[in-house]
Amino acid sequence: MKRAHRRTHLILWLILGPVMVITLLLAVMHRPADPINDSLPSALIEGER
Repeated sequence: MKRAHRRTHLILWLILGPVMVITLLLAVMHRPADPINDSLPSALIEGER
């Protein structure tokens, strides 16, 4: 890898690295809640008869 490519590669990762980490953290923090099916009665969901 030539020196100019090495510097470009380093700059690229200095920008992309934090962007990827922030994107991953935001995706984990804002993931949707577990789906709840309100149309089923609770007896069927809990296994009671």
